Amino acid sequence: MNSQEVVRFYPEVRSVHLERLSEMTPSRIYFLSKRSDFDESLLSAGRYAERTTLFRMVVSVVRNPPRVLEVPEPLWFNYTLHSWVLIRALRLLRPRASRATRIVAYAIENAEYSWIPPKLSWLPGRIWRIAARSAGMSAWAGIDRLAFGSQGAAGAYGNMARDAGWNVMPGETAIFPALPSYCSCGETALRGAESARDGLESVVTFIGALEARKGLDILLDAWSMVSAAMPGLSLNIVGTGPMEPLASESDAREASVKYLGGLDREDIHKLLTKSDIVVLPSQRHGRWREQVGLSIVEGLAHGCTVVASSETGLAEWLESNGHLVVSAPTDSGELADAILRAAARHDSRRGSVLPVRDGRIEADGWLSENSILDAASAQVGGVDGR
Repeated sequence: MNSQEVVRFYPEVRSVHLERLSEMTPSRIYFLSKRSDFDESLLSAGRYAERTTLFRMVVSVVRNPPRVLEVPEPLWFNYTLHSWVLIRALRLLRPRASRATRIVAYAIENAEYSWIPPKLSWLPGRIWRIAARSAGMSAWAGIDRLAFGSQGAAGAYGNMARDAGWNVMPGETAIFPALPSYCSCGETALRGAESARDGLESVVTFIGALEARKGLDILLDAWSMVSAAMPGLSLNIVGTGPMEPLASESDAREASVKYLGGLDREDIHKLLTKSDIVVLPSQRHGRWREQVGLSIVEGLAHGCTVVASSETGLAEWLESNGHLVVSAPTDSGELADAILRAAARHDSRRGSVLPVRDGRIEADGWLSENSILDAASAQVGGVDGR
């Protein structure tokens, strides 16, 4: 292992992580498990990702400290201990050699640290808050640079730091909104022609886990109102999960609804080029809150109008840039109205406000290199609660 390389610890690897690698600083990825959308074919073309254990990763990093070590964000409590062990082992066992190693993290968690996980609901709230704050701040204190992927994430971390009595956030921090660049698949321009040929006013698409937390049941309740008010619309549902029977029933009952099951990455791109609206009415579930929403990001990349709930960390940006945001918990009538308003807009100017480079890639440039923070990115200089 070259001592100058970047090592990334992605506990749960997914396809999008590998898809971005060609534009990011050359690196090695170590992961513990694969997400359901992981595409094995992406491991070719020079992408390096290895399944490992915490012990083996510690041994590898301690033997040859990298120039940059990326760890999971401090508020990902499932892996906070992993990060703490990895950082402490490196600093304690290789005190001199590890001085040149910069510890970094990319943060998109916008759930407050004080929210108790359902499995620990029996625990007194005060005990959880103290434990969670201590764990989060201990992990954060070992990080040299932390990039936030949304204003919502910056707010959640700022609240934790403020409650812990920190007047200034640990290390260097900056905000790089998790916005995509325009997709290069080259077919987005055909969307209008495809819709016109099919006789559709708008094509609406839902992509995500078929679960209550993603708001699929609310969307299907809203769809009866949408189709009654604007019969020309169609709804595509993509994904797998416990609500598959509900999606299948809607497909069989409603001519305007198509349940496509789980699609591979190429087919998702093709579907988005033919879609006008992407809808993701995420709902809070226990400690879980929609951090960004991959379908939101990919919909934006294909020039779609987005209809999302206020749970996503990009809610503020979406509202300010011509998209529709509904409050959460979401009423099906409110969601139906938002979809109808989005469908009434026959323009594709959303793509023009996207950055030239994907926000995650911009963040990586700052995290991995000795670059000066781009003027377009906001430096977070202190504790800033929401």
